[in-house]
Amino acid sequence: MKLIRTEDAVGHVLCHDITQIIPGQYKGPVFRKGHVVTEEDIPVLLSCGKESLYIFEMDESMLHENDAALVLCDICKNEYMSASEIKEGKIELKVETDGLFKIKRDRLRAVNALGEMMIASRFGDFPVEKQRALSDYLMQVLTIDRDHCSIAETEHPFTMGFNRDDVRITTHYHADDPMSSFYSVMHEGGHALYELNTGD
Repeated sequence: MKLIRTEDAVGHVLCHDITQIIPGQYKGPVFRKGHVVTEEDIPVLLSCGKESLYIFEMDESMLHENDAALVLCDICKNEYMSASEIKEGKIELKVETDGLFKIKRDRLRAVNALGEMMIASRFGDFPVEKQRALSDYLMQVLTIDRDHCSIAETEHPFTMGFNRDDVRITTHYHADDPMSSFYSVMHEGGHALYELNTGD
């Protein structure tokens, strides 16, 4: 961090937010930490009473925090996500569709272990109770007659059909792998549909 004259700050990176105060109208940041000062910014900075500024001293081994945020964003973002504007070296990703959130923990830990940067995330585990609700929904989507087909939990999923009026399927829920029960309900549900629609 280095203190320089405002007129000499073009091309440098601000260390702090710069607050602008217009009595009775506005009070807030006019430039954010990490902003790269341009020639057009100088009159605005001087009007805020900033005759000198603290700036970062950059060299070839350093990366601006906003550029670093873009790199991390590219690592994490997929076609189902939208990105917020960059603010102080941070970008927030939000999903644009419903679905199951799954984190590749080994990759997340590897990035965060590098130091001087990090990716913060919601937990990726999917609550078992919500998985049960999803299983009920999947059976509805598959048009399985719940009056004649039940679902239970076992160590290994299977389907048992006593007759076309009594078919039973099972699944197993893993808090850290919601797709396991998703696929097993779809698979065993297929067997159930066959059993429910064949002769006694």
